[in-house]
Amino acid sequence: MRKRSTVCFLLLIIIWLILAPVNLSYGGSWWDDGWSHRQDIDIPVDTNSDIAKYQPIDTRIEFDESCWAKNKDEHSIRICCLNGNSWNELESQIYNLRHIGENQIKSCNIVFLIPEFATGDEQYYIYYDDSEKPSTDYPDHIDIEESFYHYEPIPGYPLESHFYKVIDEGYIIYAIAQEGQFMGYDTSQHVTKMNDKITEVKPKNGNLFAAFDFKYCYGEGLFDYSSTSQHLVSKEIFVNGNLMVEVGIVSKSNRDDLQTTATYKYYHNPTSNTRMHVHVKHETLKEVKAESESNTDGTYASIQCGGVKSNSIEDLNFGQILPYMHVFNEMNSITEYSLDTDPEYIPEEPDIRVLSIEDDVDLGNKAWISFDEGDTGIAHSVIISSNSVVKSGNDERDGIQVNAFEMDYPHLPGLENNMATIQIGRNSYEIGDIHDLIIPENFVVEFDAEFFSSKAGGFNIVQQEADIFQELVKIKPPSNDEFIDDSDETEKHTLSVFVHLSTSTPFGSALSALLGIDFSYINVELHKNEELVYSGTAVKLPMKPIPELDKLTFVEQISAALFSFDWKNLSFFKKIRFPDLEPGEYTIKIYKENPFFGKERKYIGFATLELSDDTKTHVHCGIEGALYVHAADQNNEDVKNAEVILLKNDNVVAKNHTDEKGNTLLKAPCSITEKYAVKILYNGFVMYDDTIRL
Repeated sequence: MRKRSTVCFLLLIIIWLILAPVNLSYGGSWWDDGWSHRQDIDIPVDTNSDIAKYQPIDTRIEFDESCWAKNKDEHSIRICCLNGNSWNELESQIYNLRHIGENQIKSCNIVFLIPEFATGDEQYYIYYDDSEKPSTDYPDHIDIEESFYHYEPIPGYPLESHFYKVIDEGYIIYAIAQEGQFMGYDTSQHVTKMNDKITEVKPKNGNLFAAFDFKYCYGEGLFDYSSTSQHLVSKEIFVNGNLMVEVGIVSKSNRDDLQTTATYKYYHNPTSNTRMHVHVKHETLKEVKAESESNTDGTYASIQCGGVKSNSIEDLNFGQILPYMHVFNEMNSITEYSLDTDPEYIPEEPDIRVLSIEDDVDLGNKAWISFDEGDTGIAHSVIISSNSVVKSGNDERDGIQVNAFEMDYPHLPGLENNMATIQIGRNSYEIGDIHDLIIPENFVVEFDAEFFSSKAGGFNIVQQEADIFQELVKIKPPSNDEFIDDSDETEKHTLSVFVHLSTSTPFGSALSALLGIDFSYINVELHKNEELVYSGTAVKLPMKPIPELDKLTFVEQISAALFSFDWKNLSFFKKIRFPDLEPGEYTIKIYKENPFFGKERKYIGFATLELSDDTKTHVHCGIEGALYVHAADQNNEDVKNAEVILLKNDNVVAKNHTDEKGNTLLKAPCSITEKYAVKILYNGFVMYDDTIRL
């Protein structure tokens, strides 16, 4: 009897071991016994490769059991990775929750990153519970903000943008243009890749851009084009999370014949590679016809690299043309094309063809293009999810065709804009057939894309990235296509600034840009919340825009610059006008550029004001003063990275950080009557506070 009882007891233990969950957090089959439910997450790529590390997983989860979640911040959801015998909780983010009760959800989208320790053998699970759990306390790595800047160093050539700035760990990675202009071209749906460790969006801080506007040329002139880069319809921030941000932009052409709806997703990325995911829908609103000699006959996307060179305006020196472009072609092989990093200026034929429509180069199944330095080094690319993109269109041929060109425009004695552009668009030509110039009224193109950049991998890493992107995009949730226009309806005002006691060369800015000679001029900067929003030249007699300077002879260029005066806005004092400003507090900073003595510009004027209506203000300038600061602790040791701030009436006039030796230099306008407050902060604490006269 005892023997029989012992056997039964052993059988019960065996059955229990088989059926009961083992909730061991030290490396067993269950992460935490405080959670009741889990589901597998299938990762459709090999995570063992270097390029797989920190790839974003963005997918939709349908829960098999009841899942407690109040909102995107308060929920029971955790992502866990079993790597060998080790459990790791991964930072995650949820969005687009579908509620089935007050605090219960049936599904949601979830984002997490492939961990650095991934080997390809790890397993991923989503844990959840039907009861309340503590909120996650994951760091908020990224942010997205709206911003604006306007520079116009040359009349008629504004550098202007309303944009979303994408911030990762305090640095701006991308600027997504809602609308704007750059050297005469419109820029809605353009994404600028910023340089490393940038905290302010300025033209000189940009590296290159990828454009996702829909475009065709209707004439032979440089600006004879219709494009969805021209007019903003609506915009919206959909998601602003700890690992992913998403925005949407709808734009149209000025001719009301094209429309683009695009959503942009950026995922936190601790590596030097950068990627922006884009979902694009292009459509025609009526039938259009492209110009017969044009290679731009329905462009879906493009990437442009290049550089602006100015001999006399420092902020107009940035960018470069890389030596190669590569295309993954329809034979499913990679073709290399050499580029001229400093293309010549050809007035009769400004675009120098690298690839034309007649070359009939189509993208293959990997569907990517790149500017790069070759096998290794820098690479910037646009990757398309598939080369099958046409959703509707009478007699339209599916596929994606490539054309590419270089250009030097405008070409002036003191200013060059060298650029190289790769365009991908309609499959409008096959060898032996006619060039299809008609884009039908019902034409719709839709695709996912990635704007990818690498510092070291060359075009080879683009191929690796394409392999992963095209697999991961298959599990991504559909993009949001329900826009609630959040375009700003705030009242706008105009600020006119009159500048006094500031000598400079008449028309110094225009002459400097045209001739490349350092003529002095007065530059006025307008800041809001310590961020530059406007920069322009203060003059007594403004100049009207000068169209297409490159078509004029040298003598005609000088004549046009000197005699295209705006007599209606003649002023006795130097003046600059800032339109379309939101109400709020602004800071005005005035500089003398290219001063008569010294190479650096001089900070000669400062003022603040609260703008609530159209306003005129006068700023009296002085000479530039300097404050040298050395920071040391109680042991007389140098203190680096201390923040030194110069203030006037609690407004920041200048600030800087101490270097390795505890030294820094601040410059500001000075006079015998002006006093400033000086504060030195270290780790957020005020270490010094006093008033001085420069």
